[in-house]
Amino acid sequence: MKDLFIFVFAGIAYVLPPEIANQVYVKKSWAGFFGALFWYLLLLLLGFAVRAAYRRFIKLPRFRKVLWFVAWGGAGLCIEWFLLGNAGAAWYGQSAMFVFWASLFSVPDVALMLRPLPAFVKKALAYYLFWYV
Repeated sequence: MKDLFIFVFAGIAYVLPPEIANQVYVKKSWAGFFGALFWYLLLLLLGFAVRAAYRRFIKLPRFRKVLWFVAWGGAGLCIEWFLLGNAGAAWYGQSAMFVFWASLFSVPDVALMLRPLPAFVKKALAYYLFWYV
C-alpha cells in the first residue's frame, strides 16, 4: 500500500506544474484542472498495476527500464492523438509529449527505487513542492 501511495504521489507531483500552467493560468479552468488530475490518478493506478505484472515477467533491469519508458511514451501519444485529438504535425511537439507521458510513469518508478529517500532528495522535493505547487 505504501508503494502505491509513493507511486501515485510522485506521479501527481510530476504533473502538477504543467497542469497548473495549462489548465489554471492559460485556460482559467479549475474544473479542467481537477478533471485532468482525476484522469492522471486513474492512469497512475493502472500504471502501478501494470508495473507489478511487468516486473514479474521482464527480468533484465536495464531492458525493463527502457521498455517501460518507450511503452508508456507510446501509450501516452496514443492517448494524445486518438482520445484527446492533439495530433500535431510538428515533430518537436510530439517528442515533448512522448517524453512527458513516458516520464509520468518513469518518475514514480524511480521514486520507488530510491527508497528510503536520501536527505538531498527530500530537501529538493520540499523545495520543489514549496515553490511550484
